[in-house]
Amino acid sequence: MGPDEVLRAMLMYFVLPLWLAAHRATQIEKTSGWKESVLHIAQFAEMAVPVLAALFLEITSGG
Repeated sequence: MGPDEVLRAMLMYFVLPLWLAAHRATQIEKTSGWKESVLHIAQFAEMAVPVLAALFLEITSGG
């Protein structure tokens, strides 16, 4: 298993599920207003960019 596969697995099976579980545990839709919800949507989009990049782009070394 190469470094790219390890990184992809960490993002898919650890980082994203952990982040989603933490988000759902706060029940943001019941405890905050629309501004807080928009902030979390922006954070989700921010997280989606590197996850999708890791899934669909080839990870190569910088050297």
